[in-house]
Amino acid sequence: MKLRNYIFEDPTKEELFNAIIEKYNLNKNEKKEIYYGLIKDLNVNLYANSNKYNWKQMKSLRLGLENGININLYSNPEYNWAQMKEIMLGLISKVNISIYAKLGFDAKQMRQIRIGLEKNLDVLIYAKEELNYLQMEQIRIGLEQGLRVEVYSKVKYDSDKMFEIRKCLEKGIEINSFLDKTFDSGQIKEIRLGIEHKVDVSIYYKPEYNHLQMKEIRLALEENLEVKNILNPELKWYEMRLIKEEQKQEK
Repeated sequence: MKLRNYIFEDPTKEELFNAIIEKYNLNKNEKKEIYYGLIKDLNVNLYANSNKYNWKQMKSLRLGLENGININLYSNPEYNWAQMKEIMLGLISKVNISIYAKLGFDAKQMRQIRIGLEKNLDVLIYAKEELNYLQMEQIRIGLEQGLRVEVYSKVKYDSDKMFEIRKCLEKGIEINSFLDKTFDSGQIKEIRLGIEHKVDVSIYYKPEYNHLQMKEIRLALEENLEVKNILNPELKWYEMRLIKEEQKQEK
């Protein structure tokens, strides 16, 4: 809502508004947050200090007051506005915010923990500062699916590798051997696709092939092409493709 003028029906509110503006030298956006609070009969003194809060933080505190929650639980100015918002949303949905209302979690991490709490998941499995929000998301989704997330809920696995391990668990594919080797997410994906497409993955199930080479071998197997001429990790993936194309033309 764009405001050209700040109109008050109650002169007492207008007087308070002007006093706050003068005291803190508020900018345009900060003035709006004080105005919106006053017209809704909120105690704007709780967030009016522009030396502590920027306008986005003021907004998160104002919305908390509008929803009747205890903003003291997230009024620490060291929280940025997005962190404040996630704590506010947790309070609104009545989850245990003490699990994630910590400065060590950024807003995106807080969001993943909050969503998990709202879905009654065991968030303590992933409510760890050393996990980034993308890793948390993969663990959360796995919990929602009832998967054995302990298999991949490790800091050493990036979110892409977690995703591929999760997809294997979804499909009921045995993944212990993947974890024993130094396969990256792209390699795991190609092995998974090979198993799903019922080709002999043992042919390229080797760490020395990168995921692009694995893909060319897998596609060759799916097309029932002879693969012995491309089973060389020294070949670039595009060289493998050229050999495959030559073989197709000879048929």
